[in-house]
Amino acid sequence: MALIKCLECGKDISKYAIQCGYCFYPLKEKSVDTAAPSPKPSRIRNGKPSRNGNGTGSITHVKGNLRKPFMVTVTVGWKYDNEKGRVKQIRKNIGYFETRADAQIALANYIQNPYNIDAGKIYDVLRKLLNTQKIKKTPENTGLPGVFKAF
Repeated sequence: MALIKCLECGKDISKYAIQCGYCFYPLKEKSVDTAAPSPKPSRIRNGKPSRNGNGTGSITHVKGNLRKPFMVTVTVGWKYDNEKGRVKQIRKNIGYFETRADAQIALANYIQNPYNIDAGKIYDVLRKLLNTQKIKKTPENTGLPGVFKAF
């Protein structure tokens, strides 16, 4: 490190210093060279950003020959695991998407406006609706019981 003498107090200081660290005498104006470095852009690996920020979910490329290989998941809570003695994430799958761009859009939409749709809850609501109204299977409503086959 190159040192110079302060013009005011005569102590040794760095030649890159903007002001003296002892008497605060200004040595030079801030310039592009001495200004604080700008933040690094996010790291790009294989044409995609390597990580999302904390608390913003994740996009995972699922291996295999899939039509929609990009899976989007978010953390919806935390629970304590008594066996291992540590806290674990409760993760929720938002969906699968054809492209990474579509997955990023879906993740951004979820972060901006979180929704709480759970397939098990929908199944229970539809099952109660069918049981309470005693809907009979006719050619007009055959699609509704088909929903239950998906679960």
